[in-house]
Amino acid sequence: MLSTDTIARVVLNLTSASAGAAAFDTGLLLVKPGTFTTEKRMRAYSSATEAAAGMIADGFPVTSDEYKAGLKYFAASPTPGKLLVSGSPASESLPQALAAVLERTQDFYGVLPVVSGMTTQDWLDLAAAIESATRPLMLFAAVTGTPAEATAANSLLDKLYARGSRRVVPFYCSGAPDAAALMGTAMGLERKYNASGTSFTLCYKQVNGIEPSDLTQAQVDAIKEKNGNVFVVRGYSHL
Repeated sequence: MLSTDTIARVVLNLTSASAGAAAFDTGLLLVKPGTFTTEKRMRAYSSATEAAAGMIADGFPVTSDEYKAGLKYFAASPTPGKLLVSGSPASESLPQALAAVLERTQDFYGVLPVVSGMTTQDWLDLAAAIESATRPLMLFAAVTGTPAEATAANSLLDKLYARGSRRVVPFYCSGAPDAAALMGTAMGLERKYNASGTSFTLCYKQVNGIEPSDLTQAQVDAIKEKNGNVFVVRGYSHL
């Protein structure tokens, strides 16, 4: 049989199915329950009321960052579609925890770890896992400390910038619950504008449930120079 290459060359590219549209209005919290059980590997909530009840039932007190993150996530307007909360044992790394979730579902877009004592390397390892994932994901990274600490050489923000990370949203804030508020805002906007040919920006958006950072223009510029994001007052608006 003669080759058809001189007439037409056919190349077949096989790719895995992409996530459904509904996945892009859903965020994932990676947490470490004090007592891990397989039932705590995956929880799904559709409202702040459900999240509050579920987090308390799983042993997270109302004063915990995990509980506050769930409520601040759903405080966004427009409201995000759903929140997934995945627990993992203390011995499991965050990339391993993310892989375990992806084995069960790919119907989420935003990812935020709410784990105390995370090191810069922990963040970088999770960012690498997000970047190499076979489906689109966005990591919301809480950048804390003083403005000088946040922008210092070898800081988390500095290392993310040096890596050229494209699927990370570094947010200068007081901690993970505030980063959850930003993720909820993003997922809510994804839900609102989830249509072909549409887009949105987080710039100049109100983030409910958090206080704006008290930063000088020089400090804002230093954070932005390393692709960091801030929530500040401009005139009479929080941006």
